[in-house]
Amino acid sequence: MIVCVPDPLVMQHIDESEDKSPSLKHKVLIGEDREGWINFSKGMDESPGKFLRPGPDEAVKNDDAMLLYFTSGTTGMPKMMTHDFTYPLGHIVTALYWQNVRDNGLHFTIADTGWAKSAWGKIYG
Repeated sequence: MIVCVPDPLVMQHIDESEDKSPSLKHKVLIGEDREGWINFSKGMDESPGKFLRPGPDEAVKNDDAMLLYFTSGTTGMPKMMTHDFTYPLGHIVTALYWQNVRDNGLHFTIADTGWAKSAWGKIYG
């Protein structure tokens, strides 16, 4: 799946590269309708208000892919890195001992969501 902002050039590049991306199953567009795309905003509006947890056969496993980061490319071309569902557990230590997160405390991370720092600084910490 790819989730895209409504930028005509970005959408064009995605549409043009779709034939070369056999693993791409769904194209999702934020806030607009476009043929061949799922409207993310409509989907959110139409979704039920309560999340039903999947049963044991459909639930994710710890070693399933959870997210992908790209390396910075400082020593060559950036490389895609897959992290599984145990990845956030490693950041319990980050929150406790590096960020010093406390109940009712305040933590401020300046990081764009395109960087791994955003996840371990804003979400998991």
